[in-house]
Amino acid sequence: MDCSIPGCAKPARTRGWCSAHYQRWWAHGDPLSGRRPERPRGLTEAEAFAWFMPGDPPAEGCWDWTAGTSRGYGQFNMNRKPVLAHVVSYRIYCGDTEDLCVLHWCDRPICVQPLHLHLGDRDLNNREARERGLTTIGSRGEQNPAAKLTEAEVLWVKRQAGMTQAQMAERLGVSGSTISDILHERTWAFVI
Repeated sequence: MDCSIPGCAKPARTRGWCSAHYQRWWAHGDPLSGRRPERPRGLTEAEAFAWFMPGDPPAEGCWDWTAGTSRGYGQFNMNRKPVLAHVVSYRIYCGDTEDLCVLHWCDRPICVQPLHLHLGDRDLNNREARERGLTTIGSRGEQNPAAKLTEAEVLWVKRQAGMTQAQMAERLGVSGSTISDILHERTWAFVI
């Protein structure tokens, strides 16, 4: 026997509800509280998107994804594989992606507004991100926000004799692997 909640095809366990609905009733006093009902099976990509985002996109402004996310981007599963919501939105409202990246004009990964999306290759995506200060790709040395050392300190490490890597690391307040990477030119190789 199936769960008595409309649209739920899970097997009934207790009180005529599946385990999930019974747990919601136990925790909240209502079997439908806490979570949105399960998405029906067999929907097309466009139907699944519409299930999460009913209605049409607004005439202006961002249209923020209301369901799950991954690394800030809206995401849902189709045929047990994750798909990015902004890519699906582009396909529905604008057309085929032609195996290109779907980029955001608004720089908000959660946005699925078709007017805020455009196509580009990875190079364009990286260039736009760099121009807008959204990434460290292409930023090297002191320009990289993750840098812990200055070029002068790196030069000091490369020219240092008589100190162990551990001593240099302690003096500069970094790990021994940071010093090792510098000396073996895995990082900061451009500093001579």
